[in-house]
Amino acid sequence: MRYLMFILFTVIHLAMVLKIPEGAMKFKYLKYMAIAIPVVFAIAALSALVIKATGHVPSAHFKNTFFSVVLSVLTVLLLNCMIIIGAYMVDRVLGFHQAHNAGNLNRFPVNFVMKNHINIKTGIKMFFFLGAVLMFYGTWLGSKPGSSPLLVVGRVEGKIAQKNCP
Repeated sequence: MRYLMFILFTVIHLAMVLKIPEGAMKFKYLKYMAIAIPVVFAIAALSALVIKATGHVPSAHFKNTFFSVVLSVLTVLLLNCMIIIGAYMVDRVLGFHQAHNAGNLNRFPVNFVMKNHINIKTGIKMFFFLGAVLMFYGTWLGSKPGSSPLLVVGRVEGKIAQKNCP
């Protein structure tokens, strides 16, 4: 199941990255993402309260999976916001230089950004997508505390002791 969830959230994030709209719709999309973040926190808190109110004691596996799902959804939302903000920053820099620095548009840094702004935006998308894949890997496929049978860490007379277990 962990591998399936890793692939699922990676595909969901990729689909959302590829569907980010351009122009004015981008800000409406950003607003929906910004509204969805506290909604996810509220749903997670409400779910935890309902579980506690029913008197059900969830297993460690359920707790880890629940936390991983909430963390993955927040990762998708926050990184999509960052992609939109990064593209907006590139557009603002270009607009500023076109309006207030028209005499230097043919000079190196400004000219490079103007010619390659689409590649820079694609680079921003790739950077945050690869960061999300790394986060999903750590969330879903990384070892959970207490789940690794290979290493036991404990305290012996005030010092940290590590012992490899067979």
